[in-house]
Amino acid sequence: MKLLKEFKYVLLISAIILGMMVIKVCENNTWHGNTGKAAEIMALRTNFISMEEMSKLAGQITLIRTGSSVADSRLTSFPAVDAAWEEMVKKEFLGKITQPDHTYVIVSGKKTDGVRAWVLLDQMGVKNLLILDGEGMHNELFKYQFQPDTTIRLELNNSEN
Repeated sequence: MKLLKEFKYVLLISAIILGMMVIKVCENNTWHGNTGKAAEIMALRTNFISMEEMSKLAGQITLIRTGSSVADSRLTSFPAVDAAWEEMVKKEFLGKITQPDHTYVIVSGKKTDGVRAWVLLDQMGVKNLLILDGEGMHNELFKYQFQPDTTIRLELNNSEN
């Protein structure tokens, strides 16, 4: 107890500095939106939009291209903003994409990158934010019917001799 009395001012100052440090660290890392609502949106997939729905959407649409973006000729008619991961948290970038009359559609080559960008931007308080659903955008793979080469003859294995 005597030792605590000797260091009470040092402990008090240390506690105040520790409290200020915790407040400083936590104030920038708060989720601005409703976490329950964000989880519900992700679970119900209501934040995904298809190309057909996007063409019918009223209002102004701005694309946010992240990661390895999709090269699709149907997307060239919309204004776009390229966004690296480091830029998404900067105030300059957030100032570009916080216009209330716009709908922002995240375009990415991978769904995981699109979801990561959506969560990050939703956390930063961006409204009217959707993810372009890539279903149907890469149909090149299944466009042609499989036709086996009938000129190849398989040789029988003669290891039984």
